[in-house]
Amino acid sequence: MSSRQSIRDVAKAAGVSITTVSRVMNTVDYPVSAELRERVIEAARQLNYSPNRSAQSLRKNAVDVIGLIVRDIDYSYFGQIARGVTESALDQGCMAFVCNTGRKLEKEYAYHELLWQHRVKGIVIAGGGVADARYAEIVTRQTKRMQAAGLKVVALAPQGAEMPCLGYDHQALGRRMTEYLLGIGHQDIGFLAGPSSVVTSQRHVCGYRSAIEEAGGVFRESLVACGAFSEEGGDKTCRQLLDGSIPFTALCAGNDDIAIGAIHALRERGLRVPEDVSIVGVGNTPTSRYTRPQLTTFDTFRYQTGVRAVQYVLSEIPAAEWSENQIAAACPTPQLIERNSVAAR
Repeated sequence: MSSRQSIRDVAKAAGVSITTVSRVMNTVDYPVSAELRERVIEAARQLNYSPNRSAQSLRKNAVDVIGLIVRDIDYSYFGQIARGVTESALDQGCMAFVCNTGRKLEKEYAYHELLWQHRVKGIVIAGGGVADARYAEIVTRQTKRMQAAGLKVVALAPQGAEMPCLGYDHQALGRRMTEYLLGIGHQDIGFLAGPSSVVTSQRHVCGYRSAIEEAGGVFRESLVACGAFSEEGGDKTCRQLLDGSIPFTALCAGNDDIAIGAIHALRERGLRVPEDVSIVGVGNTPTSRYTRPQLTTFDTFRYQTGVRAVQYVLSEIPAAEWSENQIAAACPTPQLIERNSVAAR
């Protein structure tokens, strides 16, 4: 199939107007149904059509561009990664284009298409993907198309789709958090996770469960609560456990924001941290040093991971030649930062 197909050909193949094709291919937020958007994108893919805007806008002063897809730029987790990617890209003479999806899958698919059209050097995806068959199929297909064209795509957390992952082992971290609390005498430990549909949340809980069971304990689903990756989410999920029938002396939180929200909920119920309930977070965010008490957490080196992602994208080594061990070795292992939110039993 010739690559010199026109927008008119795509419109005819998809059974829509030229205007609709233009809006789907060029506007992330244009309100069309998921089925229609996918039909237009699939027709464009079959015809090998894609408006290469960067060839026009950068013709005189070519520059490599790296796309960074983040799920919610408001969270400090993504802010640190974005800083690592943008600063490292600048150091290498590149531009970084940050795409915030707001955790909307259709917007993420659209950003993949826009970055492909701009022929970026590579794409970095921050944040865990969702455990959804359609998501996995679409993102895997988009990734393979980009890889076939020589573009590198790398995730910084498990996606549920086929692509290299530069992130740490979330299941192992869930286990480490739990083993840390078990090791200082806690037996009744709860887990405040992110959304249940997110792969990283699922793996955190798997690690938590394996640590409990291998220590001879009984995994109790009622001690696991899933919610948003935010202070509000932590407040709500902690209240959910407090309203349950099973007491606990310690909590693992899927990130520092959740942990901070949980501390607020505990105080509202008259419980002291760490005297009554210990809590450990993930991320070592700047805020974690200024909570009262200061938060014990695991540093996941998000800035450094963003830097490593840029190094991977700009590496002369083809993506197919990177082994899983090489990719894993490029990601720092989370480090326990002990502060004041945990006490031995």
